[in-house]
Amino acid sequence: MIFRRDKKLVRRRVNPGQLKKGMLVEIPLPWFRHPFWRSRFVIKEDSQIEKIKALDIPFVFVLSSEAHKKNDLKVFNEKDMHTKEVHLPEIPSPSSPSHSHHFVEDQDQEKISSAKLYLIKYQKCEKAYEQTISQVKTLLNGLLFFSEESLKDAQNMMRKMVDTLINDPSTMLFLINAKKKQEEVFHHALNTCILSLLLARAENLPPEDIFTIGLGALFHDIGKLKIPKTLILKTQPLTKSEKSFLQLHPQFGLEIVSKISSFPEEPKQIIGEHHETLDGKGYPKGLRGDKIGIATRIVSIVNIYDNLCNPPVLEKAMTPYHALAFMYKKLNEKLDKRLMELFIRILGVYPPGTIVKLSSGSVGIVVSKSPNQPHKPLVMLYNPDVPPSKAPVISLEEEPSLDIEQTIHPSSLPQEVFVYLNPPLRIAYMADSFAKD
Repeated sequence: MIFRRDKKLVRRRVNPGQLKKGMLVEIPLPWFRHPFWRSRFVIKEDSQIEKIKALDIPFVFVLSSEAHKKNDLKVFNEKDMHTKEVHLPEIPSPSSPSHSHHFVEDQDQEKISSAKLYLIKYQKCEKAYEQTISQVKTLLNGLLFFSEESLKDAQNMMRKMVDTLINDPSTMLFLINAKKKQEEVFHHALNTCILSLLLARAENLPPEDIFTIGLGALFHDIGKLKIPKTLILKTQPLTKSEKSFLQLHPQFGLEIVSKISSFPEEPKQIIGEHHETLDGKGYPKGLRGDKIGIATRIVSIVNIYDNLCNPPVLEKAMTPYHALAFMYKKLNEKLDKRLMELFIRILGVYPPGTIVKLSSGSVGIVVSKSPNQPHKPLVMLYNPDVPPSKAPVISLEEEPSLDIEQTIHPSSLPQEVFVYLNPPLRIAYMADSFAKD
């Protein structure tokens, strides 16, 4: 199934030397290969044109309405844009053959077996995720009442996770469709914990440091349990006083864990400092640069990423792909750039949860990254001829002739495709290492 862009806009290839302020342009490169945080934007400054010219690419796309003549390169205002979605197409490879047929028609038995294997792993991860969420809820609530037993249970769980992660270098991260939509604090705690563990391992930190980071990540937002849910889940903009009160949750968290005599000191630092940023504009202390340790830097990156993907107002959620792009381009002074690049390599250029259109015309959802090629993830394809439980799952790493042509925001999907692919309202992850047989 082929998706067409908004009919009100048409694209033309234009030499960068022809660009003018006010044009709506689209850079034909993935976001990590150009200096703009969006690939589609309205040119507002001459400096933007110079940056485009410096990319040394033969053309960019200029978008204009169909009502204008082909030689009329329309100047846009921001309010004229018909979509906020950022399309990030790749420049087509000259060596890539064209695909005029639906790819799934050519699937052989080996691919079907691969799909079944994926589904088995996914089902194990989904079950493990739901079981772990229940455990996390019990642990956080136990700590809220200063339970030493809950701390011991949390430490035992974390040691098992770290040991499993260290001993399984082939760990894969799977997108999970979280079922319990109203337990944001617990989903966020588990997401932040799992992704922080993976980032800490990729940084080659010793097991004890990974353990500390996992424990701190698991409890980093425990202070929010002392804040009314009405404020946590508020959909309207926060008032100044509400924002200030919400920003007290790191101190509330420290107060909770400090009443447990055996709670280790290192994870406390993560709880108290996970909103500090390298530019000194974070809170509560306004720490800057080297004053922020590597453990806190790791959890801070993951915390921001999950908050962008899973905000209280779901309509404002970024896709995983665009969350990474935003963080890399807009928060580069706040976050550790090297760790941010490592985080992108862990999730892949197209993180699990990203809706993509392939060069074959097929549309699917990224379900896991490739361990070797970040541009070639595993994708579950939309195929109305089979039920979703039997949807084909292909590895783009094993299909060199296929590429991702663009990403698609879930809200742009036709209803039948949205229902079929079932992109989760809440982005959640589980590592297959943590899923028991």
